[in-house]
Amino acid sequence: MLLDGGASPNSLGPGNQSIIWRLLQRIRGGGRAGAAEGNEDETSPEHTRIICLLIEAGADVTAPQGRLEITPLHEASRLGLNSIVELMLSHTCKESLEKPIWAGHTPLFFAAQGGRLETVRLLIDEHGANIFARTAANEHLLFAAAAYPEVLRFLLGLKDERPETASTRTVPRFSLAAGLGQSESTKLLLRRGAKQFIANAVFDNLHDLKEGKNYRQGTPAGVARQRGHKRIAETIEGW
Repeated sequence: MLLDGGASPNSLGPGNQSIIWRLLQRIRGGGRAGAAEGNEDETSPEHTRIICLLIEAGADVTAPQGRLEITPLHEASRLGLNSIVELMLSHTCKESLEKPIWAGHTPLFFAAQGGRLETVRLLIDEHGANIFARTAANEHLLFAAAAYPEVLRFLLGLKDERPETASTRTVPRFSLAAGLGQSESTKLLLRRGAKQFIANAVFDNLHDLKEGKNYRQGTPAGVARQRGHKRIAETIEGW
C-alpha cells in the first residue's frame, strides 16, 4: 500500500540502512547468521514476497549499507538465501554479480566466506561468477572458503582452477585456515602445495580490515600458534 502511494523502496532508516537490508537482517536474526547444515535456503514465503515487491518497485540491491558498506546482494549471498539471490539477479544487470564492495569482495566471495556451498554453486554454475576475481588485498576466492572444507574442496576441484593459486599466493588463505583451527582445510591446502614458511598478515574479519587493526602476522604455523592451535602448527611445520 505504501509503495502504491509513492513511498520509495530505497528510503534509508537509522544506520543508513534500506528496508530490504533490514529485512535481510531480520532473516539473519532468525537463525541464518552462520552456515546452515545442508546449506538449505529457509527463507519464509512472506519474506520472499515482501522482498520481491520491493525489488519490483525499484529497490537497489547493489547500494552499500551501513558502516561496512555491504550491499543487499552481498548479504543475501553470505546468508545463503538462494531464492532471494536469484530474485535479485533477475532484476539487475549482469555486471552487478561482479560489483565489489570497497574491499574488493564480490557476492561470490561473500557466499564462500559464509560457507554457503549451494550458493557458491549457484553463482558459478548458473550465473558464471568470476572465480578469479581478487580483493583489494589480492586475496583469491579460496581465501574466503578457508573455514569451510566442503566449499574449499569444491573450489579446488573446478576444472578452471589455475595452478598459481596453489603456490605462494595460497599463503594468506592458508594462514587463515590455520588460524581458525581448521585442520581439514589446512591439509587440503598443504596437499595443493601451500608454502609453510612465508609470513603475511591476516585480519580476523571485515571490520578489522577496514579499521586496520586486530590482525595476525607471521607464518601460517605462527598464526596458528597465536590462536592456540598448537597441533595444527606442528602439522604445518612437519609437512
